[in-house]
Amino acid sequence: MLLPAFTGTVLAQTAVSARIGTGNDQVYRIGDKLPDLQFKNLINYSASQTSLNAHKGKLVIIDFWEQGCSLCMEIFPKVQKLQEKYKDKMQFITVTKLTDKKQFARGMEIFPALKHFKLPTVLLDDQLFKNFPFESISHLVWINGNGVVKAITSSDYVTEENIQLALKGGDLPWPVKNDVLNFEAGRPLLHFEADRVKPPSELFYSALTAHIDGIDPIDQNLEDTINNTYTYIRYNHPVGLICDVSLTGFGSGRIDPKLLVVEEGDKNRFIFTKGKGYRNVWQMKNSYCYTIRLPLSMTQEERGEFIKNDLTRWLGVIGITAKMEEREIPCYDLVRTADGKPFPLSKKGKEEKAKAVYPFDSSHFTNIPLASLFNVDYGYFNEFPHLIMNKTGYSDSTRVDLNFSADYLSSPEQFKKELQQYGLDLVPATTRMKVHVISDKGYSRNLKP
Repeated sequence: MLLPAFTGTVLAQTAVSARIGTGNDQVYRIGDKLPDLQFKNLINYSASQTSLNAHKGKLVIIDFWEQGCSLCMEIFPKVQKLQEKYKDKMQFITVTKLTDKKQFARGMEIFPALKHFKLPTVLLDDQLFKNFPFESISHLVWINGNGVVKAITSSDYVTEENIQLALKGGDLPWPVKNDVLNFEAGRPLLHFEADRVKPPSELFYSALTAHIDGIDPIDQNLEDTINNTYTYIRYNHPVGLICDVSLTGFGSGRIDPKLLVVEEGDKNRFIFTKGKGYRNVWQMKNSYCYTIRLPLSMTQEERGEFIKNDLTRWLGVIGITAKMEEREIPCYDLVRTADGKPFPLSKKGKEEKAKAVYPFDSSHFTNIPLASLFNVDYGYFNEFPHLIMNKTGYSDSTRVDLNFSADYLSSPEQFKKELQQYGLDLVPATTRMKVHVISDKGYSRNLKP
């Protein structure tokens, strides 16, 4: 076994250079003085084209995003309000790979954040993607009034407080979103280098390291028939998912926060909670990279057992233990009310697909299984923080139609109120379920992340 390497630091957004780009394909970074960037193929703007110099003296934020990225889109209603408030000091310009207005309009019909979307948007423009390359979205470039790149962040950082800070000028004390392009996950995580010394042959090993800046989570299983090796790779996975792998040798790919009990330590270390800091900072602090190389001749069961034991030892080094255990946990029972209101049976047939539409001020669910109210696999109601048990007398597969307000998941009380219009209610209860039980006693042997 290789010793665990705990590395990685949070870098502040500071001026690192003052070069001026000389080519169309110049990649710009923090501190770079930009040329007069052109924003072409614009919609939601008074002209089809504008430039960086046209906004001289203003804070300009370029936001690269795509439909399907909920983190990208959920900030747009807030951004539009900020744009209106600071219109004399700031210009927000979004950039997408969508190619035409019709394609953009189709997205506006589905996603609530796009319902009243009026931010200037650049439709597919390869040049901007070349100037500011990235691997993961959201990806935002903050440019001061003098055309200097001051920060590169995710969308978490678009807050009124941060805009006010950027408008003051000076360096911005935020982590740099610095994506690693063309990362080769198959290369050994740790390797030996020394002058005039040939590296040792790679046989079998395992390693646990801290988060690697600039790459998305990686989940790969590589079989090398030439060298007869099997390599299991989990990079930048939250520590909760690493714990899950340690229980089975492979892992389920998720931990439901409703079925997580943290007996010792901070639950927020294992599950990110909205409103408690920046997501990317949380990921840097609470994600790990694990890899192990084993003989290809081992069976799947043998690999799983080896990985389970290996990860259990590694987690023990950093003071973490994990187990699955049946526990009595709080929940809500979904029940019928006694007021005689009709059950919201769908008028569609089971052969028709379920449909979810999110206008700006409401949410409409058509022909969805009743189980979607309480089964994490469906995803419609995952943000509700409590387990829901079906006590309605209807089967989980029963199809229903539901119309809710935009803030239907803002609290248990609000969700109860929304359900009551359909003769349904949520009643506090308890149930016995298998849950993840984790204890975090902190790092042992003076190891630090």
